Amino acid sequence: MDHPLIILIFLLPVLRRSLSEGSLLQEPPSPHFLSDSTIHCLTRTATLHHSPGPAPNPPSPQTLRKQPSTGEVLKWAESLEALLTNQYGLAMFRHFLKSEFSEENLDFWLAVERYKNTRPFSKMAARAETIYNEFISANGVNVDSFVRESTNQSLQFGVSPTSFQQAQDQIFTLMESDSYQRFLKSRLYTQLANQDSGMTSELPN
Repeated sequence: MDHPLIILIFLLPVLRRSLSEGSLLQEPPSPHFLSDSTIHCLTRTATLHHSPGPAPNPPSPQTLRKQPSTGEVLKWAESLEALLTNQYGLAMFRHFLKSEFSEENLDFWLAVERYKNTRPFSKMAARAETIYNEFISANGVNVDSFVRESTNQSLQFGVSPTSFQQAQDQIFTLMESDSYQRFLKSRLYTQLANQDSGMTSELPN
């Protein structure tokens, strides 16, 4: 049986009229909003293919040509934002999460960042459906029942750049207090942070 929310999203006759550039550009920015240049870097593959789905996975550490300096690596410990906005840091963090079978939180966060940068706005409903089905309705990410219902209600009134904001913020906070802290204590991170001291730094397979 089709989910009523998904049916509603695509049957609303006023959807396109509500997605005008003027109205969407007035939406408040996310406190964890990445710059357009960073989003382009992280999602360049999907941008080239105009995929309606969530953001592609970040590149693996092995595909990045330049290993970061010790100073760059140490900056990752300043904040989760600093880690996520660094291409190599993002790749290493996702590799770490994948080793813990918990990369879906980061994938959801990146998918929402890409969703908020959707152009043209007429594609926003399709991307909202994909994100909802993959991460929210299927319990792919660990958001509480209040946020899950709030996201439902938000989408029923029409898609907007802030439709997944509460869920994204909750997942960011969860990563910040949990997996990010474990990453900073991991062998993966400490090897890179101490590479100038003579410790061997090996790229993960």
